[in-house]
Amino acid sequence: MKGMANLSAPARARITGVVYLLFFVTAIAGAIVMPVAGGPGGPSGDAASIANSIIRHQSAYEAGVALGLFSTAFYVSRCRACSTGCSGP
Repeated sequence: MKGMANLSAPARARITGVVYLLFFVTAIAGAIVMPVAGGPGGPSGDAASIANSIIRHQSAYEAGVALGLFSTAFYVSRCRACSTGCSGP
């Protein structure tokens, strides 16, 4: 990442902070949405009751999965940016 290496230290810090914020916001939002649809902390029981819960709350389940994927993408981009340009001049 040639562009990140050319930035000043405060600019890199701001970008890293924004990406961290996006990571945490999407991770927390996904954790809040998923229990409604049968995710961790949601309804317990046999597989059939969990599957029925997911079917009843399909849009919430899909939103939780999407937020989890975005959260992972933000984390990977933060790791990538810091490994290629945050080591200093």
